[in-house]
Amino acid sequence: MARRSIPPIIIMGVQGSGKSTIGRLLAQRLGAAYIDGDSLHSMENREWMASGRALSDAQRLPWLHDVGERLTSGAEGGVVVSCSALKRSYRDLLRDHAPTMLTVFASGDPSLIRARLAARRHEYMPPSLLQTQLDELEVRQDDEPGLTVDITQTPEDIVERIMMGETGAWPSAPGVMRTALDPRPMSEGITMTERRPARKRATAGTRGPDKLDETARVHPYRTLQERIARGLAWRETAPIESHAVYGINRRRRSPVGILRAQDDARVKDLVPIRYGRMSDSAFKFYRGSAAIMAYDLASQKWTPGHTQICGDAHLSNFGVFASPERDLLFDVNDFDETLPGPFEWDVKRLVVSFVLAARDRGFKRKEARVAVREALQAYTRVIAELAQAGTLDVWYTKIDEQELLNAVAEMAKGKVKVKALKSVTEKATANFDKARRRTSLKAELKLTEVVDGHHQFREEPPLLSRSAITQEYRDRVQKAFSGYRATLQDDRRRLLERFHMVDMAQKVVGVGSVGTRAGILLLQGRSDSDPLILQFKEATTSVLEPYVGASTASQHGQRVVEGQRYMQAASDIFLGWVRGEAGRDFYVRQLHDMKGSVDIDTIQPIGLTAYARLCGATLARAHARGGDVVAIDAYIGTDETFTDALEEFAQVYADQAEQDFGQLKQAISDGKIPVEAGV
Repeated sequence: MARRSIPPIIIMGVQGSGKSTIGRLLAQRLGAAYIDGDSLHSMENREWMASGRALSDAQRLPWLHDVGERLTSGAEGGVVVSCSALKRSYRDLLRDHAPTMLTVFASGDPSLIRARLAARRHEYMPPSLLQTQLDELEVRQDDEPGLTVDITQTPEDIVERIMMGETGAWPSAPGVMRTALDPRPMSEGITMTERRPARKRATAGTRGPDKLDETARVHPYRTLQERIARGLAWRETAPIESHAVYGINRRRRSPVGILRAQDDARVKDLVPIRYGRMSDSAFKFYRGSAAIMAYDLASQKWTPGHTQICGDAHLSNFGVFASPERDLLFDVNDFDETLPGPFEWDVKRLVVSFVLAARDRGFKRKEARVAVREALQAYTRVIAELAQAGTLDVWYTKIDEQELLNAVAEMAKGKVKVKALKSVTEKATANFDKARRRTSLKAELKLTEVVDGHHQFREEPPLLSRSAITQEYRDRVQKAFSGYRATLQDDRRRLLERFHMVDMAQKVVGVGSVGTRAGILLLQGRSDSDPLILQFKEATTSVLEPYVGASTASQHGQRVVEGQRYMQAASDIFLGWVRGEAGRDFYVRQLHDMKGSVDIDTIQPIGLTAYARLCGATLARAHARGGDVVAIDAYIGTDETFTDALEEFAQVYADQAEQDFGQLKQAISDGKIPVEAGV
């Protein structure tokens, strides 16, 4: 039976009514796209509201048209938008864009909403605006198709009520939303001759289906046939050929404006360093502009499946590190933006990075295309292999040092000169050896000095600074450290208790993350020669969140850690999270634990091709752990259509990234953006 089309849905209400949470959960239940309407406001609107002033109808009008366009994005899996839509005239305007729109009004007592606002912090909207919203609010009328829900219920219960429907609430009949959720095959002709038989789910003791938690309800067990049908159904929402096209939104926000919107939450003195690094080249600009690409990808057609994705899977966010067993593994190693989302967003982010890196190195256009195609073919090949593998086999798959060397050796089967192959092998081996030497002891020798007989971090501002850490901040970190320890496994927590903290410093790292609060901690075990250096890094709102919805995690540090544990074959034993007293979220990990990465500044075409193949395979393995690999494989299919489409997209979007880079350079040249180059 074909999946029923879902009409566009608006979750309306004043700030603090929980409309975003309800919208995100509903979208997850439906397998629909989710859009946070607040994220579509212009910078001018945000700044106006941040000053405590309510928007006028004229100020809201362009925003409402933008929301209306998102409602008609053409996603056959449906779209759910959380949007205040306070006045009837606003909702009528939205219905002009989407005549079949359904409205869910999140209704609640103002005193309850005020209490909620007192316990949360919005990105730009102060609680003082609530009264103006209440004064303007025009509740949903009976002639507006939809439903009014009571926010004293839990978000889960509210979504359950929406899914069940009520007589007259939805067009057609009660339960239409449940019908839409039905994942049955869209055709009866699917053959299973080359597929592994479905496994039966074990009974969960005496726990009845009404006792299952939200995670279990959102991700129900599916048979192999249902998983294949699910992947094939994605093609209706996002035809594979559509990935070859990048259509610019005619109301596209300024790329520089998107970047500047991130500045307010960062350390002001470090923001010029961020732009200094991003202004070096189009490739480095791309590394720091995940927010721009997320905005652009959300305006295109995308698959409705919920794969745990990296969110910033460019080629520099892969590397080697030590497993808990002290083996070297190669994997994705940056998860600041991780969330469940469309798997192809990661693949697109990866292949565009290879085009820009190749251009930055002055490689030929053909050499860039070869690298991109190798990455895509490796991705589709590994997805196909893991779609045939057992569930536990997929989970335990990893890429270790021997697998890396085998991948290099595979190149000998192609048209590769022996001398060039030998060079790549030698560089790979040298990188492994270098990574093994990157330990806490080595970091202590590099980053500390002995003062009064004890090690402390050096003062090398602005990249490394003890003086940037005030005594008040030190006291806060000390207090928060126990909260971080509580997030570790019991055995690892006990191990950490054998160390004590002796120093801390601010440390600037990366490109796109420069300006977020980050630092390092020096811990000591039995003596000065027994160090452990941990890195703490601020975790902020994912750039994906406005488009795919918020995480179910209680805080962003937890979101990062859980996403990393889900996607990586093995993770740092000291990986944990904490929320500080000021309400900022952080995650913590070892600074150096046999970590290594490829040197893009010196890489040659043959090396870039080998690295592309490796990254493509690695990303496929991560997606197989974090999503439904059978559905992804069914969506991609057995021909080259997916590879061809994304190969073309990589070239087109790389051109767009270079244009955006030019806008940043112009803004710097005009003196609109402060920059500190060469740091």
